[in-house]
Amino acid sequence: MGLRCLDGIFAPSPPSSHHWAVGALSLIALIGAQPIRAEIILKLRDSQSNPIQGVTCAQYGGVPAVSDATGTLTLQAVSGISRLPPRLNPNGRIPLSRIPLSAGEKATLTVADMDGRIVLRREVSLGDRIRFPGKDRGVYFAVILGRNFSTQGRFVNLGGGLVFEGVTSPASSAKAAAKSDATREARDAFIVCGKSGYPAQAYRVPDGTTATLDFSKPSIAPLYDGTTPLQPDFTEVAPPIPAEGWLGGHATLPYRDSVKAADRFSQMTPNIAPGNGQAFLAGERVQRINFTTGGVDGDSVAPILKDMAGKTGDNFVNTSCIACHANNGRALAPFFGGPLYVFVAKVGDANGNPDPRFGKVLQPQKTSGFAEGHIEITRWTESGGLRRPQFDFLGGPEPVRFSVRISPQLVGMGLLEAIPESAIQALADPDDADGDGVSGRVQIVADLESGVPRVGRFGWKAGKESVSHQVAGALNTDMGVMTSILPSPDCGSEQTGCGNPGSEISDADFKNLVDYIGLLGIIARRDLQDPQALRGESLFTSTGCAACHMPTFTTSAYHPKAELRNQTIHPYTDLLLHDLGPGLADNLSEEGASGSEWRTAPLWNIGLTAEVSGEEGYLHDGRARTLQEAILWHAGEATKAATAFKSLSPTDAAALIKFLKSL
Repeated sequence: MGLRCLDGIFAPSPPSSHHWAVGALSLIALIGAQPIRAEIILKLRDSQSNPIQGVTCAQYGGVPAVSDATGTLTLQAVSGISRLPPRLNPNGRIPLSRIPLSAGEKATLTVADMDGRIVLRREVSLGDRIRFPGKDRGVYFAVILGRNFSTQGRFVNLGGGLVFEGVTSPASSAKAAAKSDATREARDAFIVCGKSGYPAQAYRVPDGTTATLDFSKPSIAPLYDGTTPLQPDFTEVAPPIPAEGWLGGHATLPYRDSVKAADRFSQMTPNIAPGNGQAFLAGERVQRINFTTGGVDGDSVAPILKDMAGKTGDNFVNTSCIACHANNGRALAPFFGGPLYVFVAKVGDANGNPDPRFGKVLQPQKTSGFAEGHIEITRWTESGGLRRPQFDFLGGPEPVRFSVRISPQLVGMGLLEAIPESAIQALADPDDADGDGVSGRVQIVADLESGVPRVGRFGWKAGKESVSHQVAGALNTDMGVMTSILPSPDCGSEQTGCGNPGSEISDADFKNLVDYIGLLGIIARRDLQDPQALRGESLFTSTGCAACHMPTFTTSAYHPKAELRNQTIHPYTDLLLHDLGPGLADNLSEEGASGSEWRTAPLWNIGLTAEVSGEEGYLHDGRARTLQEAILWHAGEATKAATAFKSLSPTDAAALIKFLKSL
């Protein structure tokens, strides 16, 4: 069972089945607390204030109820602590028998306070005692995640802390704590609601009241908010270019003719903060390391780094980050033949779960023995000037469902991470309420570490929410390198020989790599006075391209890195999922995204693809050889824009492409 969060309040998310009942282990009940009960009436509405029936809601320890045709349901609320027992059992511990740990087994314990702030996260074993200082007495949420199980609930800390097999609560403190906690806790009830076809929601509502709730809004937790520790600010560096050329705000690189074309995506942001320059350079080393040999890819004279050698595998796609993301740019599809070592083949079963024979990704290389098999492009089929790859599986059984994806460019990821969730949500129109044919929706994913719901924004299907989790995922499945975030190898339920769990690179090296990728500078927009490019910019909007490729955002004031904070940027994406029609569809769902849904690709610096990568190649599998081909492949929600592009005169079509090349 994962977590859902609204306004920082933790609650259990429903199982994958559409028929579910809400319930959770109440640690308060385990220590004998007597709840306050009061009737709560909930009215479930959508964003248009229409009632939603069939929504199941419940509270911790309460009985679920289902909303009727008017969208109304009644709950017997369970909240507060009115009394604690005067005496606990003699040894001061109450066993939590529903935690299935054995001696020596490890799990991750996450503790959050009643305001949703995570106050503790650490690895624990059976019998561990987690102490809290006296000033932190009160009610907390505890979530325990093991390798094959999870459990959660609330507990009261009265000064003795939490013992992993029970709660220690000194009797002398019980009376005072019960009084203060009852006063605070009785004010609110914590409700969880779910319905097939809607994201699960968690709410905090006043106890004993009638509340109208907008059930159609996804409940998500922002990556950054007012509680985020911020790095100190510093004097911003303004690039010596006109303001309209600052694609990345003050993270935009100035025009520098001395930089080699292939190195344009490898420069640090010019407004680098004090102290981050060294991390950037150290991260570049990690990005170029060959995790098999310990050498630096592309540098034959660099010393071998023994601490980085022998990390790949047991199964992997390639041996270094730079091997797929050459010059930090896009990889290119081969004409045909040979294993696709710069592609990732996502695989799964008919329900989108990991393939039991391979895991989440088909890994064509192995440190020893037989690999999982590999994918090749055996031919291209072409119609109307558009080509499509034909993939064949060799050396192993063919996956039931698969999606072949090429390595994208890396620049701008830190700035995309800094876009506020509210700005992305404001662009979503899942029901096409405005009738323009475009109905982008937010991809919601579970945070890899805390389990809380986040806005997905990275990857072809927006399957990751942060740079660190995108990098951890790539290390895990693409290179077989374990981190503390993803310490277990990608392994199917029927598969053996996947390697042992456990982090293989230090958290410091991992952080440096994340900092490097997040602080890559964006090249400034070019041709700012070119009449053809300016004409193309106007056509980009009038043809409907800007309906998804949104030009402008302002990054969050809460991002911890000053370089990325409060920047006006022009990434040309809405980071939403859009259905682009059957021509681009695969047959594998991912994190709720269907085969035909794709995240809007950012367009900044797309005009430098040929310079950095050596050739052009676009879309998720590299099928488009030009920007014109990429546009013409668009269908589904993008049909109107593609049709409008086809109707342009040759002069206007060339102008629109000229504008894209200027980005």
